[in-house]
Amino acid sequence: MGEINSKAFAVVTASSQVEKWKIDCMNELIKNKAELKLIIIPQKTQDAGKNAADIRETYKEVPVQDIGCKDKIQSMNLDFILDFDGTHLHSFENTCKYGVWTFLIGDAQLNQHIGFWEITNHQSVTPVRLVMASEPDNITILKQGYFPTQKNSLSKNRDQIFSSIYTWPSIISKAVPMDGMSEKAADYSANYKAPDLFDWLKLNRRLFKNNVARLFNQLFCYEYWNVGLINLPIEKLLDEDEFSIRWLGKHRNVYYADPFGIEINGSIHVLMEELDYREVKGYISEMNIEDVSEPKINVNSSILKLPSHMSYPYLLNDNGRLLCIPETSEEKKTMIYSFDSNTNRWNMESVIMNDFSAVDSTVIRYENKWWLFCTRGDEKTQSHNSELHIYYSDDLYGKWKPHRLNPVKIDIRSARPAGTPFVSEGILYRPAQDCSQTYGGRIVLNKITKLSESHFDEETISSVDPRKNDLYKDGVHTLSAVNAEWTLIDGKRFDYSFFHFLKKLYRYYPAGSQKSSI
Repeated sequence: MGEINSKAFAVVTASSQVEKWKIDCMNELIKNKAELKLIIIPQKTQDAGKNAADIRETYKEVPVQDIGCKDKIQSMNLDFILDFDGTHLHSFENTCKYGVWTFLIGDAQLNQHIGFWEITNHQSVTPVRLVMASEPDNITILKQGYFPTQKNSLSKNRDQIFSSIYTWPSIISKAVPMDGMSEKAADYSANYKAPDLFDWLKLNRRLFKNNVARLFNQLFCYEYWNVGLINLPIEKLLDEDEFSIRWLGKHRNVYYADPFGIEINGSIHVLMEELDYREVKGYISEMNIEDVSEPKINVNSSILKLPSHMSYPYLLNDNGRLLCIPETSEEKKTMIYSFDSNTNRWNMESVIMNDFSAVDSTVIRYENKWWLFCTRGDEKTQSHNSELHIYYSDDLYGKWKPHRLNPVKIDIRSARPAGTPFVSEGILYRPAQDCSQTYGGRIVLNKITKLSESHFDEETISSVDPRKNDLYKDGVHTLSAVNAEWTLIDGKRFDYSFFHFLKKLYRYYPAGSQKSSI
């Protein structure tokens, strides 16, 4: 199945009063040249709740009918039916070319109690799927995502999910990728249980505990990061669990993260993020390791600094030229800096993308094309950690085009880039962050199985976890290759103290944030 050329569709709603995200969903389809030909509303309608709009008034020219009249629906030559109700998946068999589409959200019905069971049962991820039913017992996943459960609010869970999934039918209708994805049978067993009074009491107790924990962390916790070396090539970490990390920052209370390095004349030169706690703003610093066996390490702070936040100084060697693509998502620009060996300075050379808040841009040359992987930082809750976008170009400095399935992946467990991709035994692997438990909780290594202008698929093969008995035992989120012997990594630790509350009041920042030699 390829692209849908004629995009005639109908919608099923439980009421003429529909929520705003559903109107946005239909408008997105119409904007992409799909035609809404019919609105189907059951005789017994449900209350749509707050912020609802009358679908009859919004689409006055579109006919409305009851859920019966299957023959009439079939005569309209529809491409698909979008069932917002989620309970009529098998009611319109053989009435349209591409079946009935609906959303399945976690352990809830579409319009009720989204996130309820995930919060109550302390589940970190809420799965969402857009599925198609074309025949009985034949349900195919068209698009899916794994969203972080917002553990402090039911409404935030709803808002987070609906602000993302309203675009999915439009993305799929433009190019149903059935020829480029495995047809995974969806589990459509109806396990939903409406919460009773006891369940609501459990939920409120969990929400109270979660909000107290969040407030405690905000007041009394500092998060520190450091960078380190692993004496292994990056590809060995696909199946090697037992390794030690040599931490490079001398002080316990530094914030060095996102290390990328290159070997020059026997020395390892590292670019990394350093954080100014007074402004809570990152900039790029440099660390030079002259002798790995007896490390004498010099740190030069602020070699790259903007009025906005900078981090993730991704290094790239292009025909012998050393380039850096730092994260500058607040600027809504993706910029390339080049290194001038005569002056030992980094100079801004080109803006390759504008008006897009690319987070952790990771650029590779693969199969005669440039590919850029990133997440998006200016849109929805946690999109910077969960929405993977891909851009491609024939020329590093040329026009970059968005992948037609963007966001190609929504998964808090394995979307956000986490370092340098690498090829092992002819297979391309991509390090990614798992932020399902905490930001930068661990790194997963994804095997890319399909990468083209129209298709993308990857699967998680293994993970790189923080060392349990290490000082920085609370997270890792960057893994980058140096050479055939060494790999860079970073690590996180949480530090709790009453004095941190006073430091935050006075905008204190940790030691080690000035130019230093360690």
